[in-house]
Amino acid sequence: MFRVSLAAKRDGLNFHMIHIPDSFDWQPKEQFDRDYMRKLFDVGRQLGRSKNPWHREPPGFSELKDSPHG
Repeated sequence: MFRVSLAAKRDGLNFHMIHIPDSFDWQPKEQFDRDYMRKLFDVGRQLGRSKNPWHREPPGFSELKDSPHG
């Protein structure tokens, strides 16, 4: 996503993305865990219904830009 966002900026395009927040700390108990998938779906639905779920940069991108090696 870092490269896609950089390419968008380079080409003068807007970049928007939605991601699962770090506060979602559920872990699946098995490969096909229905409870986990329902919780994940509910988080996505809540984000989709929120006023402005979009981010203009991937998570952690600002920290990379501000680092001495960024």
